[in-house]
Amino acid sequence: MNLRPTSFDYLLVLARHAPEVVDYQTLVAEALGYQAEAREAQELVKWHIHDIRQAIEPDVHHPVYLLNARGIGYRLVAE
Repeated sequence: MNLRPTSFDYLLVLARHAPEVVDYQTLVAEALGYQAEAREAQELVKWHIHDIRQAIEPDVHHPVYLLNARGIGYRLVAE
């Protein structure tokens, strides 16, 4: 798997919480170690989610493993 180190940290957070939804602020806090406002956290997370999807999804336009809970966060589905 080819991921940037920070994207890998986000993936680890998602895996620890799987299959629960992890909100944006929790993702940033656990992956980066600091608190961010909700909007800032959402912006920080989206670029790393894109990287993770490129690495793990068979079709990035129709994700099956990394799902968005609109306005809340993401969840990793590992079957």
